[in-house]
Amino acid sequence: GNALRLAGLLHCWTSENPFQDQISGDTMEKALDIAALCVEHAKAAFELMGSDQKNECAKHILKWIKREGAGNFTARECGQAVKGRYKRMTEVNEGLVILEERFFIREKTCAEGGAGRPSQGYEVSPHLWGAK
Repeated sequence: GNALRLAGLLHCWTSENPFQDQISGDTMEKALDIAALCVEHAKAAFELMGSDQKNECAKHILKWIKREGAGNFTARECGQAVKGRYKRMTEVNEGLVILEERFFIREKTCAEGGAGRPSQGYEVSPHLWGAK
């Protein structure tokens, strides 16, 4: 969509009669080149914007989910998996909140069992695995 809008702008700028002339192949190629540059720039900008500790934790949790192929997990299991980098559960919980806000995971009710406090359960979105 953006490439077409860029092509239209370039066409209006370069054509003497933009409402009568068709957009040339050369103009379209230039618009596609600019759009490709914009995509790379946006990726770099989003990477810089997302480089805070909470987002980094969310990225590490997501890598763990993918590596393990986890469909369901508990906050405790997640904390154990990333404890080398994130020592406190408060940090891990912040990462889990981000993944939940972005619909990678959702809270799931856990059956009570075992000793100690129950750990919050999570279900991984099937879309992460390519399901439609």
